[in-house]
Amino acid sequence: MATVTDPEPATTGRGTFGRWGGVFAVAWLVFLIQPASDAAQLGTLRGALAVGLYVAFAGVYVLAAFTLRGTVRLPTASERDAARRRIGAKLVLLGVISVGALLLVGVDGLATLPYLAVVGAFALGRYAPAWVVGCAAITELLGRAFGQSWSDASGAALGTLSAGLAVWALVLVLQRQTERLRATRAEGALALETERGRFARDLHDIVGHSLSVITVKAALAQRLVDADPASARRELGDMERLARDALDDVRNAVVGYRAISLPGELVTARAVLEASGIDADLPTTAEAVPTPLRELFAWAVREGVTNVVRHSGAGHCEVRLTPASVVVDDDGCGIRADREPAAHETSEHARASQNVAGEPHQGGSGLAGLRERAATLGAVVLTEQPTGGGYRLTVRVGPNR
Repeated sequence: MATVTDPEPATTGRGTFGRWGGVFAVAWLVFLIQPASDAAQLGTLRGALAVGLYVAFAGVYVLAAFTLRGTVRLPTASERDAARRRIGAKLVLLGVISVGALLLVGVDGLATLPYLAVVGAFALGRYAPAWVVGCAAITELLGRAFGQSWSDASGAALGTLSAGLAVWALVLVLQRQTERLRATRAEGALALETERGRFARDLHDIVGHSLSVITVKAALAQRLVDADPASARRELGDMERLARDALDDVRNAVVGYRAISLPGELVTARAVLEASGIDADLPTTAEAVPTPLRELFAWAVREGVTNVVRHSGAGHCEVRLTPASVVVDDDGCGIRADREPAAHETSEHARASQNVAGEPHQGGSGLAGLRERAATLGAVVLTEQPTGGGYRLTVRVGPNR
């Protein structure tokens, strides 16, 4: 059984950007030092106001940057949208400060536009490219209006465009990584729930009936304990055997690996036959089989049903259990005297067509392995063609084999 662990909490963005995004954003403020220094050197009230605006711009930008950093981690779309609205409000405030700087110091105020492009690239989603191009165009137009040369204005515009598009590309990468991570975690959660359901079904199918039988036998033994002590002891013995088998199945399932078991193989065989469109007639319990023979009979059911599904072309399959035998019987193609198997037919069922009814079968590796297991318990594996057609696999123990 595959081991499935609970998915991590649905938080994202704990990579490089999550750890260092705010530091990178603050580092960009170094490009505001020169225009702020030039404004301070004016020695006028206008210059002092411009310095104040640059400082205010830097503060709002840092707040926006750390809001952006937190936005990447938010687990739900509604929370991320609310965070983008808060960033949009800061973007408006940054725009107002930029206009003030332009009015006070002219062309030096254009140093704020790359920051506007970067914040807008994060905040505006699908409109980000248009915003970035608009910021670059305004940078060039205002630069030319303030008397910059063509090369200076175009260089500033290109810097604004490059910064904005680079950040927009980073946003796209982060969004796709985040979406993939969320999808992976959603798939993990679904797989976990599926595995839990499968595990619950396995426990029910494998031990549920055994526990029900134990309950019935306990009630019967209680009624017989005075009237028929011998029968009561037999029922108690059966209860002990069933309880041990159920305990073994539960223990194997809990540790994450369940060895082949007869109840489990019966459940699986029914599902496989029904999925293949083959009418299945299988016992619902395995209590009649002694514990030492259960694993061997489980292998027989697996081998027989596998061949029925793969090779027989059958429409009906029956599995019969007794304390000394298991029989897998189908109404498929059986053994046809007029048919020689093709050279490429190496399946157990193709080899079965070369055997006389009732003789031990010298088939493929599946049946060979089954014979080896049977031999260790003094059992025999027989394959035959019943009189009415079809194919039969029998594993039998005891003196009447």
